[in-house]
Amino acid sequence: MRTRGLLSFALPLLLCASQANAQTIWDEAVDGDLSGNRFAPTHFNLNAGIHSLRATTGGGLADIDYISITIPAGALFTELRLVSYAGSDGTAFIGMCEGPTFIVPPSGGPAEMMGWTHFGRGQGNVGEDILQQIGWGSGAIGFTSPVPAGTYSFWLFQLGAPTTYQFDFVVVPTPGSGAGLMVAAGVVAGHRRRR
Repeated sequence: MRTRGLLSFALPLLLCASQANAQTIWDEAVDGDLSGNRFAPTHFNLNAGIHSLRATTGGGLADIDYISITIPAGALFTELRLVSYAGSDGTAFIGMCEGPTFIVPPSGGPAEMMGWTHFGRGQGNVGEDILQQIGWGSGAIGFTSPVPAGTYSFWLFQLGAPTTYQFDFVVVPTPGSGAGLMVAAGVVAGHRRRR
């Protein structure tokens, strides 16, 4: 019981501290275009922290973005925050599958996806965590947030004019894991020293 209380106090502090240290994992303006191949998405290993991805997609099949992420053992994928969205078309699409490749072709439906949703100004979800919205996608397998350790792939695209977006992937230690307990203890110890 005492450990659970400690973690419920410490993990929000860890998240707040991490936000100041968000790491840019990819910026298309600097790093080049994300993969357009669903069988070979651009891959990222995400440890605990906030990981920013900035990219542009548009023109339908002309510029699809495929990425995959691996969440390590002892961690949870808790948020996919849409930080910014710029483009004349207010709505874009994101789909999510389990595994390192996106198994659903662009002509396919959602039945084999973990989930999907629309995002952007037209959806009113700029600045929000959309991870659970993806899990509620109609006709998909579905999931609840947070997402456990594993490898997941994403398909992002815009049918209309190019859209530039930024997503922040938030990963935290699993409560009760060795890493979670060490981080929580360090945050609480630091908090006590300041008093």
